[in-house]
Amino acid sequence: MGDKKYYLFGLFFLWLWSALCQQQPNNPYNDNLALDPAIRYGKLDNGFTYYLQNNDSRSNSIELRMVVKAGMYHEDKDQLEYAHLLEHIGATGTKHFPLIKEYFGTSGRYIHAGTRNHHTYYFARIPSGDKEVLDSGLQVLRDWAQDISFENESINVEREAVLAEMRVNDPYKEWLSTVIKEEILKNTGVPIREQKASVKNIKDFDKNAFLGFYKDWYRPDLEAAIVVGDINVDSVELDIKRLFSDLKTPNNPKNASKQLEKWKIKHKGENQYATIRDTVSFNSRVYVIGKFLDRKKNPKNPSDYKAMLLQELYELMITPKVKQLEQQFDPPFSQFFMKYGSTKIEGQLNYDQMRVDFENDEPKQIKEQFFKALVARKQIHMGFTNSELDKAKKEILKNYSKKKNSNSSLVTKYMYHFVRGAAAPDPQKELKLISRLLDDIDLKEIKAFIEDKGDLKKNMNFLFFKGKENTIPNYNIFKQWVNEVDSMKIEPLPPVEPPLESLEKEVQIPGVEYAVIEEVSENILGVSKIVLKNGIKLLLKPTKPKSDRYCNSIVINAFRPNTVSLENREEYLSAKVLPEVLKFTGAGSLTKFELENFKQNKDLRLNFELGRDYQKIYARSKEVYLDELLNLLYLYLEKPRIDKDGFIAWKTNQEEILMKDGLGRGNSNFYMDMILALWYPEVPNLKIRDLNDLTTKKVFKAHNRWFSDLSDYTFIITGDFDSDDLAERVVQKLAGFPVETKKSSKERSNIKFPLKKMDKTIRLKNIDQAYVRLYFPITASRDIKTQIELKLLSQALNERIFDRLREGCYSPAAGGEWMDIEKDVYSYNIRFDSELGNEDKLIHMALEEFRKLRKDGVDKEWLEKTRRDEKATYGTSLDYFGLFPFWPEYIQRKISIGEDIEKDVLQYKTVLEHFISLEDVNTAAKKYLNEKNVQKFIILPAEYSDIK
Repeated sequence: MGDKKYYLFGLFFLWLWSALCQQQPNNPYNDNLALDPAIRYGKLDNGFTYYLQNNDSRSNSIELRMVVKAGMYHEDKDQLEYAHLLEHIGATGTKHFPLIKEYFGTSGRYIHAGTRNHHTYYFARIPSGDKEVLDSGLQVLRDWAQDISFENESINVEREAVLAEMRVNDPYKEWLSTVIKEEILKNTGVPIREQKASVKNIKDFDKNAFLGFYKDWYRPDLEAAIVVGDINVDSVELDIKRLFSDLKTPNNPKNASKQLEKWKIKHKGENQYATIRDTVSFNSRVYVIGKFLDRKKNPKNPSDYKAMLLQELYELMITPKVKQLEQQFDPPFSQFFMKYGSTKIEGQLNYDQMRVDFENDEPKQIKEQFFKALVARKQIHMGFTNSELDKAKKEILKNYSKKKNSNSSLVTKYMYHFVRGAAAPDPQKELKLISRLLDDIDLKEIKAFIEDKGDLKKNMNFLFFKGKENTIPNYNIFKQWVNEVDSMKIEPLPPVEPPLESLEKEVQIPGVEYAVIEEVSENILGVSKIVLKNGIKLLLKPTKPKSDRYCNSIVINAFRPNTVSLENREEYLSAKVLPEVLKFTGAGSLTKFELENFKQNKDLRLNFELGRDYQKIYARSKEVYLDELLNLLYLYLEKPRIDKDGFIAWKTNQEEILMKDGLGRGNSNFYMDMILALWYPEVPNLKIRDLNDLTTKKVFKAHNRWFSDLSDYTFIITGDFDSDDLAERVVQKLAGFPVETKKSSKERSNIKFPLKKMDKTIRLKNIDQAYVRLYFPITASRDIKTQIELKLLSQALNERIFDRLREGCYSPAAGGEWMDIEKDVYSYNIRFDSELGNEDKLIHMALEEFRKLRKDGVDKEWLEKTRRDEKATYGTSLDYFGLFPFWPEYIQRKISIGEDIEKDVLQYKTVLEHFISLEDVNTAAKKYLNEKNVQKFIILPAEYSDIK
């Protein structure tokens, strides 16, 4: 018995010791990573997951998201692009919402969807406070889970839309990006997704394989509903259980995790060399690419957070050194940047990319440039100090402490908790964890981390691009050069000069004891008007910021008539290019780079423009830096810097743009300059021969004549400010600005929009699809009733064009605009892209919809819905400002045609609600939807034959 007692006591002691040990976490940071207690998290018996959170948001909205843990990585070979196609169809129609976009197209409601490698999501935003709308939002989540409609017509339309979305505005840039990505993925074990195979799969549609993807992966154990906003969590949880408990999982379900294994990158570490022949851009160049595993997204544990913070510190600390080397007109490399966001390789691999252009094929020249670039890359990764580390740490803490708990950011956080198992802790606890981890990182550790990323002998790709006639040394020679640079003793970059804090010493605006004001007034809209003795006019309109981003922000739009003569081509072009030249040459004693840094540090924007009818100044700043913004404006007016190196750099940049004929296009309107040239042939456009003739003397002579003062300027100032306080500051500054412009020696002829038929084909290089613009110019009255009728019809036309032309275009659109408001010329327009050879069919369809709207008009239900939405949208645009504020353009338009600012705004809602009938709109359709002066512009590849 005694032995048994001792034995039992020993067992109890061991159990107690084990329990006490288990109470002590292995890592003191683990407690911080528990799921945020603010979220209601649950899982139904069938495996369906939900996240619900009440979030007090000033947006008065609710965001709902259905997430499916299946994306492009889950497709079989015969299902390529079907995850994407399925997402398109789901956003088009479901069991209870066959016309889903119609229901969620009402003001305050919005839907969206997206396909990623690991998951697909469907998103809805609805206004809070309406139980019926919330019920509809939850029902559409349920439909997206397992009740998407698969009508043949919808499938066919969305197939065409997916094909159109896969087309690009810049085929060369897409080719270059694809080649680089494929080279980087070589020897990583990851399959290459070929665009041609995806296109073929959509064209040769296999409905059985498509439905197979849907049945395999759209199942409750791989799905989650996320609802965040002004909600009653208990009530919504009951609805979730009621709606989603009956979801079924198929027998013998596929293993989703196993499907992802083949996409896991094997990062081997050896250097790789490749040569690619480039048939478009003939200059020889090399891309030096350093690869490393991406640790910035979706941390799961403290170790992941540590890896993430090391990578963030690395990027923050090398960026100033990259910038230091770039800020010269002859930098050691043509480009250096980190790849971010969607450009990262498969969400696992990140890389830095340095491009080095070779001037010629001479081995000596190539070696010199190659050496120079590699030395620079080494310098970027060395010579760090504690002060640089502390600065980067503060920046990270600042970013995390500013993390917004908006509905959309919370929804995204919980989505990645579901899809990737990412931590989603309480934000305050997360911040404490990050602060502790940062404290633990010392200079020795981050230097070792950065030096590893800068190692030239591992994880590097050297990709050589050469034209048809070019030659480059063989790889062994380059390997030898890499070894030479790696063994060299390289000095770190010198310390960066402290940033410029103010322009006060650089600028001496003439002081005025008091600013003489000719006129001060304020209208019923809250627009204050001030006219200074020197003729400068100010119009101040304060509005509320749409979000925190715009708090205390000020926007300046200034304009005056453009009186530069069109008859003197050289003088006109000198004046036209001057705004771009100034960006390269700087002002006062400050170079382009010093001013760029100053503007970036103060978050200032300042641009000049010489447009067809007006000279304009665009500027933005926070209120605290308004004086510095005006100092900057004065500096550019009074002391433009005649920098010959900067001027040569500008000419080189312009020559590349003109010679490459559109390489590197950024948006789908890249061809509009060609259309403008057809409308206004009398307005000179820069050509290569003009560029060769331009000199610094000619361009800066144009500055003295046209850009050195503010006479006749009207300043429209909008934003988040107090008018009285702002007026005092602005008036005192502008009173000292020069107002001595020499006017054109003769009156400039009025440029008129061509009110006539046009049918033009424009040929451009480096495109592989067709672009179409149709215009229907008319003369129309400018009274408020007609303007509202024109706008309503433009909305109706847009809806019809989008619905009909989705059969061949991803995002067709239509609208209306004043082409020449002084001459009462208004035009509807239709715009779309097309697969080559299909443009005529789409033009025919567009004209059919245009004519149908003219003949049949709109119905009562559409008019009432659109009227409600327009009232809400118009009211918001009057009261709030954001990226594209309403007031500057509106005020300028009214001033330019001599109309009262108040009248339209005061009458708009009343006329819209009480004086626009269904008969009025449909009568206007017959009157204004007119093809008499139809203008057709088709943009085709230069080498394409459109002979049918």
